[in-house]
Amino acid sequence: MGKIAINQTVFRAVLSQADSTRSTLEGIKPVKITLQQPPDLKSMREQLEIVGKLQNTLKLYSALLDADLRKLEQLGNEMVQQDDHIGQSFHRLEN
Repeated sequence: MGKIAINQTVFRAVLSQADSTRSTLEGIKPVKITLQQPPDLKSMREQLEIVGKLQNTLKLYSALLDADLRKLEQLGNEMVQQDDHIGQSFHRLEN
């Protein structure tokens, strides 16, 4: 009979890679803006507001990605447990 299972090694490697990417996002620093001419104060405020929104969006994205990765890890663990349970049930039926 065939085997139903999750490849834990591959699953954990993919989660680890995604978590590493999430960590990289946290390390992104805002770009330093240099001015060639005297800035327009209104324009400068608008640009700073946009940069602030971008930083907040990246933080939120990182937090959501982290939560998703934890859920995926939990789901993977539950799948392994279910695989074991199903396998034991099939083994009992075969005997």
